[in-house]
Amino acid sequence: SPRAQPSYPRPPASPRAQPSSPRPAASSTPSPSWARSDAVTSSKIRLAGPLLKLSPSFMGGWQLRWFEISDGCVRYYASPDDAKAGKEPKGQVELRGMKIQKKSGTTFEFTTTNSGERVFGLDADIAKSVASAGWDVGPSAPPCMQDWVVALEQEAVFSRRA
Repeated sequence: SPRAQPSYPRPPASPRAQPSSPRPAASSTPSPSWARSDAVTSSKIRLAGPLLKLSPSFMGGWQLRWFEISDGCVRYYASPDDAKAGKEPKGQVELRGMKIQKKSGTTFEFTTTNSGERVFGLDADIAKSVASAGWDVGPSAPPCMQDWVVALEQEAVFSRRA
């Protein structure tokens, strides 16, 4: 398939990143902890990292999840370890017809054509939750709300072209 990619660690793509030649897995430059081999998806991950997701259930509250954006979708996992192990995501949403709303500070919401009436509430203020969960997200700062908004918007555009 022309979209198939070799399996090797990659850092999240910046909006202006140009395609580069593959780096060998044993690179002397360490990749961020949120970069992983892309065994689950057929194209590279645009952005990955921790977010708090508002549970749709009445008593659910905010849940720490590991999110990845690729292939015109956003996927979320119980932990970065589940994502790295190639486990099935806890949820996956196609971004076709996405409408995003910037809320206050670190929180935002989005809906998509396929999510029906469901609104996905997300919060990028995750430092305390990540520390409590004991997740190792490496020395780099996790993506901020604006990083997520831009990546979701870019991937939604990609999904319209696919």
